[in-house]
Amino acid sequence: MRVLFFLALMIAAWAPREAAAQNFQLPIDCRVGDVCVVQNYADANPASGAADDPRCGPLTYDSHDGIDIRAPALMAQSGVAVLSPAAGVIAAIRDGEEDGAFRRGGVTALNGRDCGNGVRIDHADGWSTQLCHMRNGSIRVRAGDRVTAGQAVGLIGLSGRTEFTHVHMALRRNNER
Repeated sequence: MRVLFFLALMIAAWAPREAAAQNFQLPIDCRVGDVCVVQNYADANPASGAADDPRCGPLTYDSHDGIDIRAPALMAQSGVAVLSPAAGVIAAIRDGEEDGAFRRGGVTALNGRDCGNGVRIDHADGWSTQLCHMRNGSIRVRAGDRVTAGQAVGLIGLSGRTEFTHVHMALRRNNER
């Protein structure tokens, strides 16, 4: 529940005052705070080299642009759904990136595809979310598909620049973090 409250505060802090209300939910089919955990928050300090998580703790790193929700590796192997955080339209997808490539080959193995397999969803009033690090071959939607809040769009994975199974959600309004 604290994570949902924090996510709402994070959204409110970044939204212009005239913005229409938009409700988002966590993008994972797992009990966050019990089984799955927030591993990293978005960096609340835009100054280079001065990373701060919004809870005044160490759970972020410089320029991290989203929230990372970690699932236990064994649970992820069985399949943990990544969910659309709100209704919208699938704007873009990437699938076919190998799981674990970063662990084996470092940054050069990614060739600029740090998100790995993922989707970008356009929501109402200029909002969009990007969901990253999904399992290779698991994406269940196509560009142009309409999705509802809570609809499964793929499975949590280990693709892109990551060393642990999680979903990364970046939230933007009018292309601004």
